[in-house]
Amino acid sequence: MKLFNKFFFIIFTLMIFLIIDYIASSYLINSSKKIFNKEKYGFYNLSKSYEGYEVFGSSVYKVFTDKNGFRSASNVNVSIKYKMMFLGDSAVYGMMKWEDSMPGIFQKISNIDILNGGVPSYSPTTYLNRYKEALKYDLLNENHIIIIGLDISDVQDEAGYWMDPSHMNLYDVDHPINLMAFKKVENKLNPTTDIGTIKDWVIAHLKTTTILYRIIKFNVVEENDYLKPFFYSSRSAFTWQDFNQLEKSEAIEGDNYSKGYLPLGVEGGLKKIKIKISEINKLVHQNNGKGIYLLVYPWPAQIHHKDKFKWSDYVNELCLEINCLGTVDLMKDLRNYAETSDDWYTKFFLNGDIHLNKYGNKIFAEKIWKEIKN
Repeated sequence: MKLFNKFFFIIFTLMIFLIIDYIASSYLINSSKKIFNKEKYGFYNLSKSYEGYEVFGSSVYKVFTDKNGFRSASNVNVSIKYKMMFLGDSAVYGMMKWEDSMPGIFQKISNIDILNGGVPSYSPTTYLNRYKEALKYDLLNENHIIIIGLDISDVQDEAGYWMDPSHMNLYDVDHPINLMAFKKVENKLNPTTDIGTIKDWVIAHLKTTTILYRIIKFNVVEENDYLKPFFYSSRSAFTWQDFNQLEKSEAIEGDNYSKGYLPLGVEGGLKKIKIKISEINKLVHQNNGKGIYLLVYPWPAQIHHKDKFKWSDYVNELCLEINCLGTVDLMKDLRNYAETSDDWYTKFFLNGDIHLNKYGNKIFAEKIWKEIKN
């Protein structure tokens, strides 16, 4: 009887936990969705004057946006003009607390208010759009500096994800579009009705359970191959794999191993990055800006694999071509560290992810500030 009571108590406690988790997760899911303002053809931006919570990996953190839709440290909207603006994707936006993000740390150590133009999954085509928004809202001082975080994923995003309306022969769109979303609209594809696996449902609806699972998996169990998805994603493979091996499929959302680089291919993505960064640089000078800095930083795969294509050289050559203010390269620092230390992944990256952790962001922010001061 006592054994039955213990078993019943355990089952009852587990059910209560899962019910509470489901209710809390529903709130967090709804809150995360409200961060983004979705528009036609897959384009999206950050919502204006937002305050809420976002879930990413093993963490839950507070997010604020200002009245113009830029992520900020708090919900206090002050009318100032900024000396510096960061452009980038999730690495600049910060998939963590503001004070742990690279722009947040940079703002603290420099004591300069910065405008964070980062938006998850953006790339140079949409960085340009973001900078135009800052100009439209008159948010930047004369002699302002633009700091662009060129992410490894930008190559694939430019090759097959973000496109110019002028290239797509559209008649009523004046901003970049998500090519894959556009295709879905044009083909009138219905959303999938597949329920998926139990694991998929748990990840989608039980956030606390998922977070606990991730903490145990990545910090306690540490399976031998748990890093494999971060070392062998096609999304970051163009530096260590032959281009023709990556150009067999479109750059669709889905499993990392199945994401390709069509329709433009790797070379097309690289060329498009140069075009868009050049356009941003030109626009900065047309609007009395001082210029731009380009940031170079790795995904874990760039530390794990040897180069076939040198990303650092590509960015440095781009900077020389457009006469940018300079490049700040964290990739070389991390590679040098990894030559003598095996703990490079857990030291610099979020465990179970490809983004830099608080320490990695701190090292990077200090390096950027040192370069700008010099």
